[in-house]
Amino acid sequence: MDGIERSYVLHLPLSFHSFKKIQVIFALHGNEVDNAGAINLYNLNDLADEKHFIIVYPSAIGRNWNMPGTSHDSAANTNDSDNASDVHFISAVIDTLASKYKEDTSRVFVTGMGRGGMFALYLASKLPGRIKAVAAVCSSIPKTFAESFKFVHPVPVLLINGTTDPLLNYNGGKAKITKPGEENADMLSTEDLVDKIVKTDSCDIDPDVEDVPRNKDGGDECSAVETIYSCKVTIDFIAIINGGHTWPGKFQYLPKIFPGKVCPDFNAEDRIIQFFKSVK
Repeated sequence: MDGIERSYVLHLPLSFHSFKKIQVIFALHGNEVDNAGAINLYNLNDLADEKHFIIVYPSAIGRNWNMPGTSHDSAANTNDSDNASDVHFISAVIDTLASKYKEDTSRVFVTGMGRGGMFALYLASKLPGRIKAVAAVCSSIPKTFAESFKFVHPVPVLLINGTTDPLLNYNGGKAKITKPGEENADMLSTEDLVDKIVKTDSCDIDPDVEDVPRNKDGGDECSAVETIYSCKVTIDFIAIINGGHTWPGKFQYLPKIFPGKVCPDFNAEDRIIQFFKSVK
């Protein structure tokens, strides 16, 4: 596409042939992670079979999604911007799925962790009317992009961030989500991002705040608090107290000293699928 070979992995649900239209989730890998890593970490395929979703795992050029305000040293950003347009790539894949795989174009969702979550939020602002809802884990947006960040139509957003994330700080500032010395992303704090999304979606009511029920009893040194804004669309923010740059409920994929702690109190994939299914 655009003179550059692009690829994606497609998971079709077991029920694929019994549906005329099927909803779709784009699962965007994080920085320096390939599709195999995303498939293993996000654990969405079995749920897709149960809940009837197509899952698409697209590949970024250089395993690094191209968006403003992030590192210019990645392979994606050193190409001509038109030729390396990941927004154009995802839009083209949406068109392909509609023509070949019975995609319900009115129910296209995007999720991802880290850089994948950042790009999911970016996509929702750049492809108005094409992205139904977003679920971002361990994510924010660069301050340089925040000035123009908006949704033409209200977009439901689920955000899951850890308060002790050492790579993408909960309080904002310079991120550490690429190789040392290569990242120039100055990020919004999580609370500023939530406030920005609330205003972008024209939501001005008081939220409901409650603890997230635990899968297991204490001993893991973490907890989760959920803040839900119910306006024209739902904005759902889960803050994981003492959580790191990790996928809740999944394995500790690196020693804690690098990404921080995994919180086992709930499974991110369950909450993401539940959130997408609830979107009207």
